[in-house]
Amino acid sequence: MKRTTQLRRLLENPQILVAPGCHDALGARFIQRAGFSVAYVTGYGVACSLLGRPDVGEITQTEMVAHAARIAAAIDIPLLCDADTGYGGPLNVQRTVREFQRAGVAGIHIEDQQEPKRCAAMGGVRVTDLPTAVARVRAAVEAKSDPDFLVIARTDCRPSLGVDAAIERARAFADAGADMIYVELLGSRDEVARVAREAGSTPLLFDMFDHPKVPVLSAAELEEMGYRVVTFPFTSTLAYAKVLADIYPSILRTGGASEVADRRMELHAFEEAMGLAEIWRGVEKLQGAAAEAGRPGSEGTPG
Repeated sequence: MKRTTQLRRLLENPQILVAPGCHDALGARFIQRAGFSVAYVTGYGVACSLLGRPDVGEITQTEMVAHAARIAAAIDIPLLCDADTGYGGPLNVQRTVREFQRAGVAGIHIEDQQEPKRCAAMGGVRVTDLPTAVARVRAAVEAKSDPDFLVIARTDCRPSLGVDAAIERARAFADAGADMIYVELLGSRDEVARVAREAGSTPLLFDMFDHPKVPVLSAAELEEMGYRVVTFPFTSTLAYAKVLADIYPSILRTGGASEVADRRMELHAFEEAMGLAEIWRGVEKLQGAAAEAGRPGSEGTPG
């Protein structure tokens, strides 16, 4: 089954989908191993991972698509991905949709920021006017060759324009054909519930971003409000950064890694998690088949 169809069928279930974030294929494999049905690629995390810099709009479409393709190939579950503003005007947005579809991604979200964009949590975000934002959504929807591919329309206008404007945009995005709506940086439980009540019948995604202004809500609470997907986009990247910030100074200070033994996974357990034994079995099977085919008298071999 296509990953896009897989995701659509998951969305038919009443339970909310929990999609932890990752910034690389390793993280995606551990999301799948933990038992989640969907994974999410964080744009902020990818910027940190690939460039060693925060999310200030420097990652290009081709970099993001290539990275997402490697992540999608590493797992068997559907992958959602941050696609920033669609990387340009309407034609760029349409190419972005086509490229992510080819990459094996099940859905992307496209936001209404002006260029140059930045992570919405940084502050100082400027959004486009509503007609421009709607045009992006329409362009994305029209570019789909796979009807199951998810176009998630995101608005970052809440901090600058308020929740009323965010709801207005959510409704307009739904009218433009978006498959899902995502309102970023809602500031209270009441705002989260209000969006769920007033944004219309299009499925909603909530971003549980690790930000002091974002209310901490459980998946069960969000499901009760009516949300269909909740992402935890940056949690694993922050946890990874905390481990690095602890481990490297310890190695420098002590000249060894004994202090951090309890912070790392045991090597053979890690190899098991990576499926190493299965990989070697596959190699041995291929080598055995090749040896059999090379024997005199074998089918397809002169005897």
